[in-house]
Amino acid sequence: MLNKEELSPYIYACENNAIPVVNYLINLEEDFVKINEKYIKREHKSVLHIACLKGSNKLVKILLDHRATVDIQDKGGLTPLHLTCSNGQYDTASLLLKAQAKVNALDNLGKTPVYHACTGDYKDIVELLIQNKANINKSTLNGSTPLHAACEKESIDIVNILLKKGSKVDAQEKSGETPLHLACRNGNERIVRLLIDKNASIEAKTKDKMRPFHEACRNGRRNVVDILLENEVKYEKQNEQGWTGLFFSCAKGYNDIVKIILSHKADVNRTDQDGITALHIASMNSHKDVVNTLIEKKANVNVADVRGETPLYKSCFNGNIEIVKILLQNGANVKICGTSGLSPVAIAKEKGFSDTVALLNNKNN
Repeated sequence: MLNKEELSPYIYACENNAIPVVNYLINLEEDFVKINEKYIKREHKSVLHIACLKGSNKLVKILLDHRATVDIQDKGGLTPLHLTCSNGQYDTASLLLKAQAKVNALDNLGKTPVYHACTGDYKDIVELLIQNKANINKSTLNGSTPLHAACEKESIDIVNILLKKGSKVDAQEKSGETPLHLACRNGNERIVRLLIDKNASIEAKTKDKMRPFHEACRNGRRNVVDILLENEVKYEKQNEQGWTGLFFSCAKGYNDIVKIILSHKADVNRTDQDGITALHIASMNSHKDVVNTLIEKKANVNVADVRGETPLYKSCFNGNIEIVKILLQNGANVKICGTSGLSPVAIAKEKGFSDTVALLNNKNN
Protein backbone atom coordinates (compact mmCIF):
# COMPACT_ATOMS: atom_id res chain seq x y z
CA MET A 1 0.00 0.00 0.00
CA LEU A 2 2.02 2.95 -1.36
CA ASN A 3 1.27 6.52 -2.41
CA LYS A 4 2.34 8.03 -5.73
CA GLU A 5 5.86 8.58 -4.38
CA GLU A 6 6.10 4.91 -3.48
CA LEU A 7 5.96 5.75 0.21
CA SER A 8 4.00 3.73 2.73
CA PRO A 9 1.10 5.32 4.64
CA TYR A 10 3.35 5.20 7.69
CA ILE A 11 6.12 7.43 6.34
CA TYR A 12 3.54 9.68 4.70
CA ALA A 13 1.74 10.12 8.04
CA CYS A 14 5.03 10.95 9.79
CA GLU A 15 5.94 13.55 7.18
CA ASN A 16 2.59 15.23 7.66
CA ASN A 17 2.73 15.02 11.45
CA ALA A 18 -0.50 13.03 11.47
CA ILE A 19 0.00 11.72 14.99
CA PRO A 20 -3.36 9.88 15.36
CA VAL A 21 -2.66 8.04 12.10
CA VAL A 22 0.88 7.18 13.21
CA ASN A 23 -0.44 5.78 16.49
CA TYR A 24 -3.09 3.78 14.66
CA LEU A 25 -0.61 2.29 12.18
CA ILE A 26 1.94 1.41 14.85
CA ASN A 27 -0.73 -0.38 16.87
CA LEU A 28 -1.74 -2.37 13.79
CA GLU A 29 1.80 -3.78 13.63
CA GLU A 30 1.64 -3.99 9.84
CA ASP A 31 4.71 -5.05 7.87
CA PHE A 32 5.11 -1.60 6.34
CA VAL A 33 5.41 -0.01 9.78
CA LYS A 34 9.16 -0.24 10.25
CA ILE A 35 10.44 2.14 12.89
CA ASN A 36 14.08 2.10 11.77
CA GLU A 37 13.72 1.73 8.02
CA LYS A 38 15.74 4.20 5.95
CA TYR A 39 14.03 5.72 2.95
CA ILE A 40 16.13 6.04 -0.21
CA LYS A 41 14.00 8.87 -1.58
CA ARG A 42 14.58 10.78 1.64
CA GLU A 43 18.40 10.52 1.60
CA HIS A 44 18.21 7.36 3.70
CA LYS A 45 16.49 9.19 6.54
CA SER A 46 14.34 7.33 9.04
CA VAL A 47 10.98 8.46 10.38
CA LEU A 48 12.80 9.76 13.47
CA HIS A 49 14.91 12.02 11.25
CA ILE A 50 11.74 13.25 9.60
CA ALA A 51 9.97 13.88 12.89
CA CYS A 52 12.97 15.88 14.10
CA LEU A 53 13.04 17.93 10.90
CA LYS A 54 9.38 18.72 11.45
CA GLY A 55 10.10 19.69 15.04
CA SER A 56 7.28 17.46 16.25
CA ASN A 57 8.24 16.53 19.79
CA LYS A 58 5.08 14.47 20.26
CA LEU A 59 5.94 12.35 17.25
CA VAL A 60 9.59 12.07 18.32
CA LYS A 61 8.49 10.79 21.72
CA ILE A 62 6.10 8.25 20.17
CA LEU A 63 8.86 6.91 17.94
CA LEU A 64 11.38 6.73 20.77
CA ASP A 65 8.81 4.93 22.94
CA HIS A 66 8.49 2.35 20.16
CA ARG A 67 12.24 1.70 20.08
CA ALA A 68 13.32 4.00 17.27
CA THR A 69 17.13 4.02 17.14
CA VAL A 70 18.07 7.41 18.54
CA ASP A 71 21.45 7.57 16.76
CA ILE A 72 20.37 6.23 13.37
CA GLN A 73 22.33 7.90 10.53
CA ASP A 74 21.18 9.06 7.12
CA LYS A 75 23.16 9.12 3.86
CA GLY A 76 25.33 12.00 5.11
CA GLY A 77 25.95 10.35 8.46
CA LEU A 78 23.60 12.76 10.20
CA THR A 79 21.81 11.57 13.30
CA PRO A 80 18.51 13.06 14.49
CA LEU A 81 20.52 15.10 17.01
CA HIS A 82 22.64 16.59 14.22
CA LEU A 83 19.48 17.70 12.44
CA THR A 84 17.87 19.28 15.48
CA CYS A 85 21.07 21.17 16.30
CA SER A 86 21.36 22.39 12.70
CA ASN A 87 17.79 23.68 12.81
CA GLY A 88 17.88 25.25 16.25
CA GLN A 89 15.27 22.94 17.78
CA TYR A 90 16.19 23.15 21.46
CA ASP A 91 13.29 21.13 22.88
CA THR A 92 13.76 18.31 20.39
CA ALA A 93 17.50 18.22 21.06
CA SER A 94 16.80 18.02 24.79
CA LEU A 95 14.38 15.15 24.21
CA LEU A 96 16.94 13.21 22.17
CA LEU A 97 19.65 13.76 24.77
CA LYS A 98 17.35 12.43 27.49
CA ALA A 99 16.95 9.35 25.29
CA GLN A 100 20.76 8.90 25.43
CA ALA A 101 21.57 10.29 21.98
CA LYS A 102 25.34 10.38 21.40
CA VAL A 103 26.31 13.97 22.01
CA ASN A 104 29.59 13.55 20.09
CA ALA A 105 28.28 11.57 17.12
CA LEU A 106 30.12 12.31 13.87
CA ASP A 107 28.56 12.80 10.46
CA ASN A 108 30.40 11.90 7.25
CA LEU A 109 32.36 15.18 7.40
CA GLY A 110 33.41 14.60 10.99
CA LYS A 111 31.05 17.25 12.35
CA THR A 112 29.52 16.86 15.80
CA PRO A 113 26.12 18.21 16.87
CA VAL A 114 27.82 21.10 18.68
CA TYR A 115 29.66 22.00 15.47
CA HIS A 116 26.32 22.18 13.67
CA ALA A 117 24.86 24.31 16.45
CA CYS A 118 27.80 26.73 16.16
CA THR A 119 27.34 26.93 12.41
CA GLY A 120 23.70 27.85 12.96
CA ASP A 121 24.44 30.38 15.74
CA TYR A 122 22.25 28.54 18.24
CA LYS A 123 23.70 29.63 21.57
CA ASP A 124 21.15 27.85 23.79
CA ILE A 125 21.75 24.54 22.04
CA VAL A 126 25.52 24.95 22.32
CA GLU A 127 25.10 25.42 26.07
CA LEU A 128 22.77 22.41 26.27
CA LEU A 129 25.26 20.20 24.46
CA ILE A 130 28.15 21.38 26.63
CA GLN A 131 26.07 20.55 29.72
CA ASN A 132 25.77 17.06 28.24
CA LYS A 133 29.55 16.71 27.82
CA ALA A 134 29.95 17.76 24.20
CA ASN A 135 33.58 17.73 23.05
CA ILE A 136 34.12 21.33 21.99
CA ASN A 137 37.59 20.61 20.62
CA LYS A 138 36.61 17.78 18.30
CA SER A 139 37.69 18.73 14.80
CA THR A 140 36.09 17.87 11.48
CA LEU A 141 37.85 15.96 8.71
CA ASN A 142 39.37 19.23 7.48
CA GLY A 143 40.49 20.18 10.98
CA SER A 144 37.84 22.79 11.69
CA THR A 145 36.63 23.05 15.30
CA PRO A 146 33.43 24.50 16.78
CA LEU A 147 35.44 27.65 17.57
CA HIS A 148 36.33 27.99 13.88
CA ALA A 149 32.65 27.63 13.02
CA ALA A 150 31.58 30.23 15.58
CA CYS A 151 34.22 32.71 14.36
CA GLU A 152 33.20 32.15 10.76
CA LYS A 153 29.57 32.79 11.73
CA GLU A 154 30.66 35.81 13.81
CA SER A 155 28.72 34.45 16.79
CA ILE A 156 30.38 36.43 19.56
CA ASP A 157 28.26 34.91 22.35
CA ILE A 158 29.16 31.38 21.27
CA VAL A 159 32.83 32.30 20.85
CA ASN A 160 32.79 33.62 24.40
CA ILE A 161 31.14 30.44 25.72
CA LEU A 162 33.58 28.17 23.91
CA LEU A 163 36.62 30.10 25.12
CA LYS A 164 35.38 30.04 28.71
CA LYS A 165 34.85 26.28 28.43
CA GLY A 166 38.38 25.64 27.20
CA SER A 167 38.32 25.69 23.41
CA LYS A 168 41.80 25.55 21.90
CA VAL A 169 42.27 29.11 20.77
CA ASP A 170 45.02 28.29 18.24
CA ALA A 171 43.49 25.12 16.80
CA GLN A 172 44.43 24.81 13.12
CA GLU A 173 42.46 23.51 10.19
CA LYS A 174 44.34 21.34 7.69
CA SER A 175 45.16 24.51 5.76
CA GLY A 176 46.69 25.90 8.95
CA GLU A 177 44.02 28.53 9.55
CA THR A 178 43.24 29.38 13.15
CA PRO A 179 40.04 30.98 14.47
CA LEU A 180 41.93 34.29 14.49
CA HIS A 181 42.53 34.02 10.73
CA LEU A 182 38.76 33.78 10.23
CA ALA A 183 37.95 36.60 12.62
CA CYS A 184 40.48 38.89 10.94
CA ARG A 185 39.15 38.01 7.49
CA ASN A 186 35.61 38.87 8.60
CA GLY A 187 36.72 42.01 10.39
CA ASN A 188 34.90 41.27 13.63
CA GLU A 189 36.74 43.51 16.08
CA ARG A 190 35.08 42.10 19.21
CA ILE A 191 35.91 38.51 18.33
CA VAL A 192 39.48 39.44 17.40
CA ARG A 193 39.93 41.09 20.80
CA LEU A 194 38.36 38.11 22.58
CA LEU A 195 40.76 35.71 20.89
CA ILE A 196 43.80 37.87 21.55
CA ASP A 197 42.75 38.27 25.20
CA LYS A 198 42.83 34.46 25.37
CA ASN A 199 46.40 34.52 24.02
CA ALA A 200 45.65 33.63 20.42
CA SER A 201 48.85 33.82 18.38
CA ILE A 202 48.74 36.86 16.12
CA GLU A 203 51.67 35.33 14.19
CA ALA A 204 49.97 32.01 13.43
CA LYS A 205 50.55 31.00 9.83
CA THR A 206 48.92 28.66 7.37
CA LYS A 207 50.69 26.18 5.11
CA ASP A 208 51.24 28.95 2.58
CA LYS A 209 52.41 31.27 5.38
CA MET A 210 49.32 33.45 5.45
CA ARG A 211 48.94 35.26 8.76
CA PRO A 212 45.96 36.97 10.43
CA PHE A 213 47.49 40.34 9.50
CA HIS A 214 47.56 39.34 5.83
CA GLU A 215 43.87 38.43 5.99
CA ALA A 216 42.95 41.74 7.60
CA CYS A 217 44.89 43.70 4.97
CA ARG A 218 43.61 41.66 2.03
CA ASN A 219 40.00 42.19 3.11
CA GLY A 220 40.25 45.86 4.01
CA ARG A 221 39.64 45.38 7.74
CA ARG A 222 41.18 48.61 8.99
CA ASN A 223 39.83 48.22 12.53
CA VAL A 224 41.48 44.81 12.82
CA VAL A 225 44.72 46.09 11.29
CA ASP A 226 44.79 48.72 14.05
CA ILE A 227 44.23 46.07 16.75
CA LEU A 228 47.01 43.85 15.42
CA LEU A 229 49.42 46.76 15.16
CA GLU A 230 48.54 47.76 18.74
CA ASN A 231 49.56 44.23 19.72
CA GLU A 232 52.91 44.62 17.93
CA VAL A 233 52.21 42.29 15.04
CA LYS A 234 55.21 41.64 12.78
CA TYR A 235 53.79 43.51 9.81
CA GLU A 236 56.79 42.83 7.55
CA LYS A 237 56.29 39.06 7.59
CA GLN A 238 55.80 37.57 4.14
CA ASN A 239 53.62 34.75 2.89
CA GLU A 240 54.89 31.96 0.66
CA GLN A 241 54.79 34.25 -2.37
CA GLY A 242 56.69 36.93 -0.51
CA TRP A 243 53.76 39.25 0.00
CA THR A 244 53.36 41.36 3.14
CA GLY A 245 50.25 43.04 4.48
CA LEU A 246 51.30 46.13 2.52
CA PHE A 247 51.23 44.16 -0.73
CA PHE A 248 47.72 42.87 -0.09
CA SER A 249 46.33 46.30 0.76
CA CYS A 250 47.98 47.79 -2.34
CA ALA A 251 46.49 45.07 -4.55
CA LYS A 252 42.98 45.90 -3.35
CA GLY A 253 43.44 49.67 -3.23
CA TYR A 254 42.95 50.10 0.51
CA ASN A 255 44.84 53.37 0.73
CA ASP A 256 43.92 54.02 4.37
CA ILE A 257 45.52 50.73 5.38
CA VAL A 258 48.54 51.42 3.16
CA LYS A 259 49.06 54.71 5.00
CA ILE A 260 48.74 53.06 8.42
CA ILE A 261 51.29 50.37 7.59
CA LEU A 262 53.74 52.86 6.12
CA SER A 263 53.36 55.07 9.21
CA HIS A 264 54.84 52.14 11.13
CA LYS A 265 57.97 52.38 8.95
CA ALA A 266 57.24 49.41 6.71
CA ASP A 267 59.76 48.97 3.88
CA VAL A 268 58.08 50.60 0.89
CA ASN A 269 60.56 48.97 -1.52
CA ARG A 270 60.42 45.40 -0.23
CA THR A 271 60.17 42.83 -3.02
CA ASP A 272 58.40 39.51 -3.30
CA GLN A 273 59.88 36.34 -4.81
CA ASP A 274 59.43 37.76 -8.30
CA GLY A 275 61.06 41.09 -7.52
CA ILE A 276 57.71 42.85 -7.46
CA THR A 277 57.22 45.82 -5.13
CA ALA A 278 54.13 47.46 -3.68
CA LEU A 279 54.38 50.13 -6.40
CA HIS A 280 54.32 47.47 -9.12
CA ILE A 281 51.17 46.02 -7.56
CA ALA A 282 49.38 49.35 -7.15
CA SER A 283 50.31 50.35 -10.70
CA MET A 284 49.16 47.13 -12.35
CA ASN A 285 45.88 47.27 -10.41
CA SER A 286 45.26 50.91 -11.36
CA HIS A 287 45.03 52.29 -7.81
CA LYS A 288 45.94 55.94 -8.33
CA ASP A 289 45.70 57.06 -4.69
CA VAL A 290 47.88 54.18 -3.53
CA VAL A 291 50.48 54.96 -6.20
CA ASN A 292 50.63 58.56 -4.95
CA THR A 293 50.95 57.42 -1.33
CA LEU A 294 53.80 55.02 -2.14
CA ILE A 295 55.69 57.62 -4.14
CA GLU A 296 55.30 60.13 -1.29
CA LYS A 297 56.99 57.52 0.90
CA LYS A 298 59.92 57.28 -1.53
CA ALA A 299 58.95 54.20 -3.48
CA ASN A 300 61.46 53.50 -6.27
CA VAL A 301 59.66 54.27 -9.53
CA ASN A 302 62.31 52.55 -11.66
CA VAL A 303 62.70 49.25 -9.81
CA ALA A 304 62.47 46.26 -12.14
CA ASP A 305 61.10 42.82 -11.27
CA VAL A 306 62.67 39.52 -12.38
CA ARG A 307 61.22 40.07 -15.86
CA GLY A 308 62.78 43.50 -16.07
CA GLU A 309 59.40 45.21 -15.83
CA THR A 310 59.06 48.52 -13.97
CA PRO A 311 55.88 50.03 -12.50
CA LEU A 312 55.69 52.16 -15.66
CA TYR A 313 55.80 49.04 -17.81
CA LYS A 314 52.97 47.50 -15.75
CA SER A 315 50.76 50.58 -16.09
CA CYS A 316 51.45 50.78 -19.83
CA PHE A 317 50.47 47.13 -20.17
CA ASN A 318 47.11 47.99 -18.59
CA GLY A 319 46.71 51.32 -20.37
CA ASN A 320 46.04 53.42 -17.29
CA ILE A 321 47.18 56.79 -18.55
CA GLU A 322 46.60 58.58 -15.22
CA ILE A 323 49.07 56.33 -13.45
CA VAL A 324 51.49 56.59 -16.37
CA LYS A 325 51.37 60.38 -15.93
CA ILE A 326 52.06 60.15 -12.19
CA LEU A 327 55.02 57.84 -12.73
CA LEU A 328 56.47 60.03 -15.48
CA GLN A 329 56.08 63.14 -13.31
CA ASN A 330 58.09 61.35 -10.64
CA GLY A 331 61.03 60.33 -12.79
CA ALA A 332 59.99 57.04 -14.37
CA ASN A 333 62.45 56.00 -17.09
CA VAL A 334 60.64 55.33 -20.38
CA LYS A 335 63.62 53.46 -21.84
CA ILE A 336 63.85 50.56 -19.39
CA CYS A 337 62.86 47.42 -21.26
CA GLY A 338 61.63 44.12 -19.92
CA THR A 339 63.45 40.85 -20.57
CA SER A 340 61.12 40.47 -23.56
CA GLY A 341 62.95 43.40 -25.13
CA LEU A 342 59.84 45.56 -25.18
CA SER A 343 59.92 49.10 -23.82
CA PRO A 344 56.94 50.74 -22.10
CA VAL A 345 55.99 52.53 -25.33
CA ALA A 346 56.29 49.29 -27.30
CA ILE A 347 53.99 47.39 -24.95
CA ALA A 348 51.46 50.26 -24.94
CA LYS A 349 51.52 50.24 -28.75
CA GLU A 350 51.12 46.46 -28.86
CA LYS A 351 48.08 46.71 -26.57
CA GLY A 352 46.51 49.48 -28.64
CA PHE A 353 46.68 52.28 -26.06
CA SER A 354 47.26 55.18 -28.46
CA ASP A 355 46.93 57.96 -25.86
CA THR A 356 49.57 56.30 -23.70
CA VAL A 357 51.85 55.86 -26.72
CA ALA A 358 51.52 59.56 -27.57
CA LEU A 359 52.28 60.56 -23.98
CA LEU A 360 55.39 58.38 -23.85
CA ASN A 361 56.63 59.60 -27.23
CA ASN A 362 56.29 63.21 -26.07
CA LYS A 363 58.34 62.30 -23.01
CA ASN A 364 61.01 60.75 -25.22
CA ASN A 365 61.18 63.91 -27.27
